[in-house]
Amino acid sequence: MLVTFIGCDVGSKISPELLRQREALTLPVAPSPALTLAEAAEQFEAGELGDEVNLVGRIFAENQEPWEPGQAGFLLSVLPEKGHDDPEHADNCPFCKRKAAMAPKAFVQFVDASGVVLPLGAQELFALNKGDVVTIRGKIEAFDLNVFRITASGIHH
Repeated sequence: MLVTFIGCDVGSKISPELLRQREALTLPVAPSPALTLAEAAEQFEAGELGDEVNLVGRIFAENQEPWEPGQAGFLLSVLPEKGHDDPEHADNCPFCKRKAAMAPKAFVQFVDASGVVLPLGAQELFALNKGDVVTIRGKIEAFDLNVFRITASGIHH
């Protein structure tokens, strides 16, 4: 019973239009194949990556918040390696910190039909949390300074 009330309360804060956008953007199954950010960067550098891509990563920005305030956007970082995925380990391991700092990242934005970024934080719109692993389908807008800029057409989490 409590879950029903929480679900209703969250949905009631979102406009009907944004609820339609969320439904349209939420993918029932993770798109496949999905590339890691490192694989995508390698393929991009080799000219083998198309405009549309499926990426898997973790919503994370090290010591900062990964969210774009008031907009449906966030920073996507590499997945930790197996055995290194405990958050306390990643925070205390110099090897993991250095590797994560040098790894490619993706800034992901969700837009409406006219190309305007949706005006609600992605964490509220999609019920996301910092550290969540997500798969994104989207169009590469740019890849500069080791950061992809992606306009997302779908999310699975």
